[in-house]
Amino acid sequence: MRIIEQYKHGPFKVTIFRMDNKFSVKLEQDLLEQTYKFREGHQIESLEDVQRLLDEGFFAMAQAVFSQMQQLRQKALDASRPEDDFPLIL
Repeated sequence: MRIIEQYKHGPFKVTIFRMDNKFSVKLEQDLLEQTYKFREGHQIESLEDVQRLLDEGFFAMAQAVFSQMQQLRQKALDASRPEDDFPLIL
């Protein structure tokens, strides 16, 4: 697998990889990441074809997924926090 493109788009770090007959697009935001894979075929033959898929609608939906991921991550962290046996004193 090799990196063929890497750039910043708003809050995202975008990395596009190519390996065998597929392209992978990795989006990173803070400590979270999403990866989308596309097989080479009649619609996708080149880096430019992949870049055409990454329009503003794509990034808006990815942002919504990141928001859900952050909520789930925070919920998991909150659930794993041990309960204090001491009363809260203000």
